[in-house]
Amino acid sequence: MNTSDTSTTIAVADDRSPSTAVIDLLARVKGVDPLDLEPLYSAIDPDALDALCRSGSGFDSIEFTYGGHGVTIAATDGELEITIASERSPVSESPGHETADTESSL
Repeated sequence: MNTSDTSTTIAVADDRSPSTAVIDLLARVKGVDPLDLEPLYSAIDPDALDALCRSGSGFDSIEFTYGGHGVTIAATDGELEITIASERSPVSESPGHETADTESSL
């Protein structure tokens, strides 16, 4: 995936957790084993993500960055769809960059 407008989308089956589906889809997009990815909890709390997406509280969508890719989970027509955007260059508001900027300014 070399262009910034490329993405991959899947629907999440009822028997899979959204957090597991994100890991599996990103591994497929990157062409690596899921165990070779950084832990999902480095980007978002997997338990909180699963609870949010499965709750009946009117969940609409959530976006976050994981493994250098934009991830969107959206509720559409009673199903969850996960979209992994093509790899992006790091953004200044990512947690790692905030820490580095803060540490370098001390």
